[in-house]
Amino acid sequence: MLLALLVGWTLPAADRPGGKLTAKRANQFYDIRGRTPTELRKALDAQGPMNPTGKKRFDARTDWTLQWTYKWDGKLAKQAGFYRLSEWSVDVKSTLILPRWVGVDEANPLEQRRWKIYLARLKLHENGHAKLAELAGDAANKAFANIKVYPSSEKLKEAVRLKAQEILKLHRAMELEYDQKTDHGKKQGARFP
Repeated sequence: MLLALLVGWTLPAADRPGGKLTAKRANQFYDIRGRTPTELRKALDAQGPMNPTGKKRFDARTDWTLQWTYKWDGKLAKQAGFYRLSEWSVDVKSTLILPRWVGVDEANPLEQRRWKIYLARLKLHENGHAKLAELAGDAANKAFANIKVYPSSEKLKEAVRLKAQEILKLHRAMELEYDQKTDHGKKQGARFP
């Protein structure tokens, strides 16, 4: 009975454990060459980053990771034999892989403008993926704050693992839906030529 009460126990706001969320975005470029829009399209198709399954290339891609570390309340564990999170950190790292046109300055002004517009819209789409990653980090941070007290460190670890898996699965599905809705950015204007 005592265990049932403690597992459902909530803490006063002042005694609640706290987490730290950090999010970092970086750009990584791959070079393409060409003098005409047709040559550039061929270069994008041949050199663009491969999707995770390795079956198709895209003009750009966003890779992200969600990592977390945590500690439990040693005082509560020692005194009462119960485990709760006392602090944690959630780190989200996103890398946008984008094309870089080598020789863009040598192109005519109209093609330079078309490329700038295309690249801006491509970045807009990829930043949408990075934003979804950051939402996953925020969801994990909030979820960890609501993890209850457990009778063993193993059960606490399992609760954290299951909650994180649930969040990752949901946000990966949201990414797939985002790509379907935007046709991988084409509906946002990320088309070249």
